[in-house]
Amino acid sequence: VGTPALEEEFSQAGFVLTKKDPETVVLGFDLTLTYEKLQNACSFIRQGVPFIATHPDFNCPTPQGPIPDCGAMIALITASTGVRPKIIGKPYPEMIEALRAKYGLEDPGKVAMVGDRLYTD
Repeated sequence: VGTPALEEEFSQAGFVLTKKDPETVVLGFDLTLTYEKLQNACSFIRQGVPFIATHPDFNCPTPQGPIPDCGAMIALITASTGVRPKIIGKPYPEMIEALRAKYGLEDPGKVAMVGDRLYTD
């Protein structure tokens, strides 16, 4: 569940995207969110398909004011299914470890992460 740009990033990284019998439900920020996407995600999650989310931010700042972000969508899906996702984006350790490995950053004491939202970053 995500924007076409997010889907393209996953495809370019070698993931096969499918709307039928997925191995994992991945939730990201989605300006193209539809009830059908929510219904399908909740159905798969209720069937035991693992649930992963990119980040827990409740709102995304825009020039017109905040709009619902991935954390708000997590809350909606969790309220419906009773399942909380594994969150893999910043500031969670999995993302930081992957970036350290990718760029050969061995000493975590020399790594800084900059965020844009105090309550999650």
